[in-house]
Amino acid sequence: MVGGTGALIELISFNVFHIFFNFALSKLFGLILALSFNFSVNRNITFSASSGKKKKQILKYIIVYSLSISLNYLVSVSFNNFLNDGFFYSNLSVILGILAGLPINFFGSLYWVFNEVHYNKT
Repeated sequence: MVGGTGALIELISFNVFHIFFNFALSKLFGLILALSFNFSVNRNITFSASSGKKKKQILKYIIVYSLSISLNYLVSVSFNNFLNDGFFYSNLSVILGILAGLPINFFGSLYWVFNEVHYNKT
């Protein structure tokens, strides 16, 4: 649910920014908004990790999401360069980037960023 909402935030914000900026910059702004939302919700709700050390979680989050953002951005920009211009193809490129980064986001958060809270509960 959180990932889907984050993807929707990224897609909507991309389209708003794309009115004013080029594809690459719009994609970057959308990623930043979505990742900020995802960290807050994942920490407090999805993984119930609000009792963990926030600074440590943020550092791990930045590392995991740097990998994910890099892949997401690379895939989106690459597909956008190969596809035709236009609303449909720009959005398809953004969606493909989101899908490429999704496994890194989820499994990185589950098994590394927020994991100490889950293992300490048992």
